[in-house]
Amino acid sequence: MILNNPYLYHPHPLCKAAVGVLCSIIEHNTLWKNELAKGKMLGVMIVEHKDLSRVHYLNSKYSFIAAYSGVVNLDPLTSDGHPFFVPPVYDLNNPSDYYKEEERNISAINRQIEELQKHADANKPKISILKRERKERSKALQEWIFSRFNFVNRHNVARNIIDIFEDAKRGLPPGGSGECAAPRLLQFAFTYGLVPVAMAEFWYGISPKVVYKDQSGEHELRRVHLQFYPSCIEKCSPLLSYMLKTHAPEGKAPEQKPIGIVYEDDSIVVVNKPENVLSAPAKDELLFNVESWLQSLHPELSFIKVIHRLDQPTSGLLIAAKSIEIYKKMQEQFYGHTIRKQYLAWIEGKLPSESGVLNVPMCPNPDERPRQIVNWQSGKTSVTRYQVVRRTEERTLVRLFPFTGRTHQLRLHCASPFGLDHPITGDSLYTIEPYCLNQGRLMLQAQKITFVHPVTGKTMTFELEPEF
Repeated sequence: MILNNPYLYHPHPLCKAAVGVLCSIIEHNTLWKNELAKGKMLGVMIVEHKDLSRVHYLNSKYSFIAAYSGVVNLDPLTSDGHPFFVPPVYDLNNPSDYYKEEERNISAINRQIEELQKHADANKPKISILKRERKERSKALQEWIFSRFNFVNRHNVARNIIDIFEDAKRGLPPGGSGECAAPRLLQFAFTYGLVPVAMAEFWYGISPKVVYKDQSGEHELRRVHLQFYPSCIEKCSPLLSYMLKTHAPEGKAPEQKPIGIVYEDDSIVVVNKPENVLSAPAKDELLFNVESWLQSLHPELSFIKVIHRLDQPTSGLLIAAKSIEIYKKMQEQFYGHTIRKQYLAWIEGKLPSESGVLNVPMCPNPDERPRQIVNWQSGKTSVTRYQVVRRTEERTLVRLFPFTGRTHQLRLHCASPFGLDHPITGDSLYTIEPYCLNQGRLMLQAQKITFVHPVTGKTMTFELEPEF
């Protein structure tokens, strides 16, 4: 099975065609249009032909299935949705279900609390008892709901959502887990033996008014009508990781390329990070990463931390510090732009120039994280020098010398029309045309780095052999 990464992709042309068909149907159905226009994430999956209900013809070779996220009533005669869409993994909209009955009980408690709060001082004990009952009932109901969500993976092995999140060390699944479009599409495909080819999720209708917080402050979640989005991390990543397992059913882990130690002393470690390995821990603590690996090598150290990061698909030189003091000293060099870095990259097409400097301001795309965008008004300065090494009929090998260190700087500078307008080979995040279902690895290597040792003051240079 060849299937695009649900987090990093540009929609396949067949997905765009399926979305066009779906939107046309929505526009010609008043009930659907009015209901979905309130705002809903929808998804489509391209599959090989199979004569089956809910599978819709697209062309002579492929069909598609469609899904929505959450609960929506598109047919008064059915409890949830419409037979055009794949069904939910568990139907939360059945009025005769225990879920609805207990939901009504919790609503009744809410009304009692509201009534008692009109004279809150006199009713504090009763309010406290009711709030505790509401909390216990809500928690029990949520656990009951999750106990009904069983997902199958590509090997047709079913597991409960609670177990899946527990194995991923995520604790109890957040509310709404299992109700997104992507896992629904995969559930239907694997249950009925469909062969997935590509999938995509897009927003339909008005944007929700949601504010979320992170380390940089408060942000408003925005969604744009008919724009494509990656699958969500918090609710979907454990499910999709389980459902899309590429290793054998008995659970053997895929082969992991070894991390090479290039240099080590009492202060720092320089490693050669393989492609598709994280630099530091992510939300999913089970994911292998350089920093945790170094910590396992040095259990005697109270502190060991990577000083800078490489994107997961990027390979090459990475430095870690063995104390907070060393970490801060090395950080000063990065902030002062005194550390010199050299990357090697294959880019698509024939680059007309031999060398040059790119000065393209950039910032995160608030509507499509983790992608970055060019922004001439509020983007941060980002500068890269480039030099052609050699050329082939289809590609150009270049050296890249970043002066600044913005997230995805080299990838955006290569792909953007304001930069080289030639994306790095294998970059599924910034490549739009030509589209390739299986692009292979990102052809980007952090090949050389020069810095001043934080203790000895000696200038040090490390350089790797080219990987491609």
